[in-house]
Amino acid sequence: MRTPNTARANVLAIAAVAAMAAATLGGCGSTGKNGVATKSTAAIVSTAEDAVVAADSVHIQGQFTSGGQNVALDVRLVKDKGATGRVTIDNEVIELLRIGPDVYVKGDQTFYQSVVGRFADGGGDSSAAGPGSPSPSGASGAPSSGAPSSGATGPAAGGGAASSKSPTSGKSSGTGKSSSGSTAATPSGPTGSSGGTATPKDAASTPGDIAVSAMQVNYLHIGPADAQYQTFASLTDPRLLVQQIMQGVGSLDKDGQKDIRGTKSIVLSGKKDSRVYVAIDGSPWLLRVLPPGGGTLDFLDYDSPVTLNPPPPAQVVDIAKIAK
Repeated sequence: MRTPNTARANVLAIAAVAAMAAATLGGCGSTGKNGVATKSTAAIVSTAEDAVVAADSVHIQGQFTSGGQNVALDVRLVKDKGATGRVTIDNEVIELLRIGPDVYVKGDQTFYQSVVGRFADGGGDSSAAGPGSPSPSGASGAPSSGAPSSGATGPAAGGGAASSKSPTSGKSSGTGKSSSGSTAATPSGPTGSSGGTATPKDAASTPGDIAVSAMQVNYLHIGPADAQYQTFASLTDPRLLVQQIMQGVGSLDKDGQKDIRGTKSIVLSGKKDSRVYVAIDGSPWLLRVLPPGGGTLDFLDYDSPVTLNPPPPAQVVDIAKIAK
């Protein structure tokens, strides 16, 4: 027969266990409404990647360091249609547009000089750089098939051309509206290395100068048969780009929860302060990635309307013709 003191002790013990359980659950956070938080970290990443690919559109914006180069991305990817945006790699600013299989790029003087110089040196075939190396000058920068790059070293913040030219929040290159509304990828005016309007030189001292001046008022068309195609196309394919970004993060552990732009997310932590944030309410969107060593890439504006407009034919130069 239990005495009143025994009964009271049992009640207190049960209350203490309940309090401890509540504290434990509170520290871990809720499991959310989409069930992703109950999965393994590998399954969470896979689910988030699939959600990005399945989205009608996604806006990826941020900066990081890859292969010793400062890289800034501001691109909008449209499912089964293409992409539009800007890539800044050190001092090279590249406007990027893909419609179907056709890629169009327009850069500053540094970019076009590297293109002309490569062909002049007989280096038109850049396939050796690998499909994930978007460095226009042929250096080992750009998000590689392991990264942002297998060996990402830190953020571009605080220095370098990528930082000073990094995209402004709420806007994307070549668009007329903010990230919160419909976005039209309309061809903008040609840009120079300082961001101003580029015009052909009145007198060019070398054939290379003439070629650079001519290209600066046009878009460079890169077709699937060109050796440089995959370099740029990989930046416009949701699956490839996300895999490049995620692969460099490595193994991950669950590390609590955090609100990202008002959406509750689970935090996955990896080596070198890398972080991955995945929504646990609603669609399991990938919301943010902090690559190893620093930098931040945000995934924004899922399923927002984006219109892709090809440049006028008169303003397009085929890279295959330049290579001949």
